[in-house]
This record gives sequence, C-alpha cells and structure tokens, in this order.
Amino acid sequence: MMKLAVLALLFTLLLTQSVMGNETCILYSIYDQAKGTWTDEHDCNQQILSKKYSSGSLFKIFLVSAGYHYQKIQPNQFKQIQTYMAESNNDYFVELVKSITHEKLILYFNQHLNNYLKRKVSSRNFPSPFSFLHGGDLKFKPQEIMEWFKELYLSKKEDFSFAKRTLFRKEASLEFYGKSGTWDGAAWFCGFTPEGIVICSLTEYPKPHWQKAKELSYQNFINQLEKIKIP
Repeated sequence: MMKLAVLALLFTLLLTQSVMGNETCILYSIYDQAKGTWTDEHDCNQQILSKKYSSGSLFKIFLVSAGYHYQKIQPNQFKQIQTYMAESNNDYFVELVKSITHEKLILYFNQHLNNYLKRKVSSRNFPSPFSFLHGGDLKFKPQEIMEWFKELYLSKKEDFSFAKRTLFRKEASLEFYGKSGTWDGAAWFCGFTPEGIVICSLTEYPKPHWQKAKELSYQNFINQLEKIKIP
C-alpha cells in the first residue's frame, strides 16, 4: 500500500508539472531614492532570458493610459477602472479599444510609448480589437517587460500616473501596484511597491493550461516581495 501511495504521489507531481510547466523566472530591482539608480537581480535561466514572449494583459495598462489621454476614461471612473484592471475584464477593454479607435491607439503608442515598446508599431501588429488586449503580435524579453514597470514607477506623466494608480492592491500587510498578464504560453505578474521594489514573475505553460501558471506567477511575486520588503 505504501508503494502504491508513493507511486500515486509521483504520478500526481509529474502530471502537475506537465500541465503547468516548470520553467519560471523572477526578476526584481530596488530603486535607490537618494542616488536615483536601480539594483537589478534575477532568478532565471539564460534560455528564458533570451526568449521573447507576449505581454498578455499587462498591455492593458497602456490601454488605460491611452483612454485617459483621449478622455475616454474620466478621473471619476477611477474605482470602476481599478476593478476592471484587477479582473482583467476583456469585454470592457474591447469596448474601450473601439471607443478610442485603432488609429488613435497606434498614434498614441508611437508618440508616448517609446520608452516602453522601443519600436514603431502599425495596424498590422494589431489585426483586431481583441489583439490590443494582449499586445498584438509584439513580443518582449523578460528584461524588457521588467523595464516597463521600472519606467512606470518613475513616470510623472498624468496618463501613466492614472493608469498605475488603478493597479493598487492590498494583500494582508503588503501594499503594491500589480497586474497579471497571460497569453500564448506566458503567465506574468509584475508590479512595484511605493518604496521602489519592482518585481516581475513569469511562468511558462503549455497551452491551454494557463490558470495554474497564472496562480504560480502571482504567488512567486508575493513570495519575492515578502523576502525583500523594506520595513
């Protein structure tokens, strides 16, 4: 009976790994307020660091900043948008994309996201309203995604300040700004604290097994934050 129980446990573990995938990557950085410099660290293998991934719903941060810029989102809608961001409400964001229009979004990306995307984009990168929700066909290395959140932490621009405030979360004794993003084999949870701790957690997954990978990325984010949290 003991052998059967052990075999059953091993089978369960192997099955879980096959569903979730076991490749994870955690990047983190701490901002020195006095010096204005970042100290970067990571726990990732070089294979993951060299690959490019979809940003998934992390891209919705830019949809919110664009919506605010074009006055499709008003300041008094803050609580509502905060809920949509936490839920990653696809229905709302598809309608937001339609209300802004594809043309204005592309214009906004090329005029205001140079420090994030590092490239010019066109409508060919975003063939449908839904494609804007996950960044279209754009792919990024983990360090590039990490730089988004460092840039967002430091940004004083009104549209980005509004967007990042919608990311605020309070989990037990932890306060942070964070967003999940899951698409095309990559599950992210990235964010930062008011003190300047930036963390980006990535879990690869075999499609369509995204749910467990999403949960693991979030838990890895929380675990890392608890390790390095500034008192």
